Amino acid sequence: MWVPGDNNIWSPENIQKVWSRGFEIQENAKFKIQNSKFKISVGYTFVKSTNQEKISQNDQSFEKQLIYVPEHSVSGNVDYLFKSLIISFNTSYTGKRYVTRDNEEYLPAFYISDIKIVKQFNVKKNSFDIRFEVNNLWDAEYQAIEYYPMPGRNYRLSVNFNIE
Repeated sequence: MWVPGDNNIWSPENIQKVWSRGFEIQENAKFKIQNSKFKISVGYTFVKSTNQEKISQNDQSFEKQLIYVPEHSVSGNVDYLFKSLIISFNTSYTGKRYVTRDNEEYLPAFYISDIKIVKQFNVKKNSFDIRFEVNNLWDAEYQAIEYYPMPGRNYRLSVNFNIE
């Protein structure tokens, strides 16, 4: 496993014997109301990944959750489709992640959402779309990896071409 070391330099480390268990639930639904289509998906993941072997008598990582592996994650997505317009809302929750092998220090859980609007155009056999996205819609402050903050609310405008 890659772990941060001195001066935040990452290096591989043998983490002995690991027992990883858990479950994942995913549910999807599609339905249509007149000319509009909806796609909804929700998911939950529980992961318990623990070190099952001590490397010394004082090994504080024994039977502790592996670093950066959240026990709980939840996601949801709603897509609205009307003719050539797509509006998509994504949201996710990531539980706390330990940053020390003894599980004494951790990064807090975070919740982020994104929204995307796509307009599709067809020109003869070719097509293109214009996309506008707002990422981290609620401007959450979070770190995926310790000392590396993720961007706040940000925007993206793009044009994608599909040429046959």
